[in-house]
Amino acid sequence: MKTIQLLQSAAAISIVVGKDNAPNNHRPSNNNNQHQQQHQHHLRRHLQFQNVTCAANETPCHLETDDVVACAKEGEDCPCYFNERRCSDEHFGDYCDTVCCEWGVQERCHEPSIDNPGFADVFCANIADGGCPCPEGETKCGTSESSIGYCMAVCCDGELQQTCFDENYNPSYCADEGECRRSQSQSECSEGMIRCGGDDDWAGYCTNVCCEFDEETCYNDQGKNSCNKISLGGCSPNTSHDFWKSRLASTILAKGTASQVSYYSAMKSRKKELLASLDMHMIRNLEAEEAALFHAIRIRERGSSDRGGEIPPSIS
Repeated sequence: MKTIQLLQSAAAISIVVGKDNAPNNHRPSNNNNQHQQQHQHHLRRHLQFQNVTCAANETPCHLETDDVVACAKEGEDCPCYFNERRCSDEHFGDYCDTVCCEWGVQERCHEPSIDNPGFADVFCANIADGGCPCPEGETKCGTSESSIGYCMAVCCDGELQQTCFDENYNPSYCADEGECRRSQSQSECSEGMIRCGGDDDWAGYCTNVCCEFDEETCYNDQGKNSCNKISLGGCSPNTSHDFWKSRLASTILAKGTASQVSYYSAMKSRKKELLASLDMHMIRNLEAEEAALFHAIRIRERGSSDRGGEIPPSIS
């Protein structure tokens, strides 16, 4: 797959694909590279980019700031930016991140940097060794071949119970198999939100409006969704699922919590099953839920962008 390259004139900074996509099996070392990366983080926050409008058959390429700065033609990938590298995984596909972990074997971890207050050190940890450390008083639950697990005070009984997630995709409580959906009522969503996209074996998600069978769920840049009739063309180009797809996996895998990544992994497995069954209504529901998770993380990160950033391991 060809990857486009982009040169932004603002501050004459080059945006290219990282060359090293090998997994990182160590915690970051502390050296002068961190100061350069810290400067780079502040620089990219203040660069002024001009939004680009892409054609209908092109994929918009986003920065972390949500700006569209390039368009990828059919057969091309969007570039990775700044200190990101291109990663590839059989389950999640291609995505960009500052470290490339071996999903199913490793967990992506970030913890406050001792040497750079306000920033986080990023590294990969082997799941067999416990993965990322949990907060005090919690333990790792739900680890499997397709899930990195999540931290809870008490793990659910895997043979008799399932873990129910709240509207932020964090583990909330345990229930008998099949009971999560039936026990999650509208009252468990925030005020003004309702639960959509569920069935007998899938809880669905909280959002501001549920779309009908003949409608497509559209999201604006504030993460609010609306419904457009498929027969009338569906979503406008800048509110469709495809508009955000170049950063979707990158944002969820790099910025999501362990439970959010685990839930995303479950979404990917479910989508694979639905594609085989050609149940387009449930596929659209799942893509809407995928978009809801992406926007929740994106908006949370946008709100915290002035509080620091991540420092990846140095590459020798």
